[in-house]
Amino acid sequence: MYNQLPMQPRFRVKGEKRTYSSIHGAALEIGDLTLNRKYTLHDRNAILRAEKSLKNNLCMVRNTIFHEVEAVSQLIETPLKELITNRVRRGYASLEDFAAALLAAMKKHLWETWDQWRPHIFLHSSGYDTRLISALLRSMNIDRNITYVCFEPEHKIFRKIADHMGWPKDKMFLLPENMEGYVEPLRFEEVGGHCSDANRISLHLWSWFVKEMATKDTQIVLGMYSDELYKNMNLGTARFMTNYLHDVHWEWEGMDVYMPFLSCDWVWTLMKHKMRDWGADLRVRLKHMLISMVDKELADIPLGNIVSKKRFPESAVRSMQKDFSRSWYYRTVLKKGELPNGMVKNAPPIWREYFKAAICEYLINEGCRIK
Repeated sequence: MYNQLPMQPRFRVKGEKRTYSSIHGAALEIGDLTLNRKYTLHDRNAILRAEKSLKNNLCMVRNTIFHEVEAVSQLIETPLKELITNRVRRGYASLEDFAAALLAAMKKHLWETWDQWRPHIFLHSSGYDTRLISALLRSMNIDRNITYVCFEPEHKIFRKIADHMGWPKDKMFLLPENMEGYVEPLRFEEVGGHCSDANRISLHLWSWFVKEMATKDTQIVLGMYSDELYKNMNLGTARFMTNYLHDVHWEWEGMDVYMPFLSCDWVWTLMKHKMRDWGADLRVRLKHMLISMVDKELADIPLGNIVSKKRFPESAVRSMQKDFSRSWYYRTVLKKGELPNGMVKNAPPIWREYFKAAICEYLINEGCRIK
């Protein structure tokens, strides 16, 4: 998809070749399911298995919440093969040369893959990464049909960016952290029927709001994973993909997501250049330099507060608690050990349990038996 690292997996019954777009298809084929009660996205053994599979077969295989079902990344074609197997000749470069190479790679990717005539929803922050994408799109005169979405507490700096870029106000949505008035309670049956897993509720807040805005032709633009790539490229692409990329699989399931920092061109350039120190100060310098090469004034707008605590409003959470506390998963697996009150405090472990409960409830209602 768009010459970028594979993001959304498919699912299959273990030992079979046929795959499905969601966990539900594979689960319904079996009917009798065994819940993997020790399952976690960050299980070390699962990550090592996925990494080995990726290097040997160019296909990332991961566990799911059911023992009988596994998630499989789309098969990886050239030019990613050399990236995954680390067959890349690498060398040191000056920061200036490295920045120039990265900028050329990003411009090439945008020029070849950006469809300026499609509607886009750009999840924009006050930081450098999304600024770089916006600056390049404008400099290439292809920044059409874009709606910008930004959360508190980044509004103040985002407005300065928007004023500088000349974005019309009717193309911007500035959302509060608690999403009051923007997000309705998640419908338990809808969550269970449309999510294959979940890790971070903050991303689900973005995705759920965007799904309400989007049409079938809308493309979602995410400026994510540049820092993770900078910090972990020395580990190799396979390690990065199995440690980080799986986090974002689930939140955007079924949506057309465009992630420039996961483009093959960008990752290839990162892999070819060694840097002796990938500390935070160097990454900030590099990002500022990249934007300055396109728009010096935009680069010089100061960074704002980017520590966000996005959460559902309490009125929505109270409604969602009722479904959670009545579910088979909560009564049988958790045995009321984890209080739904944790959902109000936005506690990630409770939210992960909520999504597992919703998936199980949906499948049980569809006729599956889970033990």
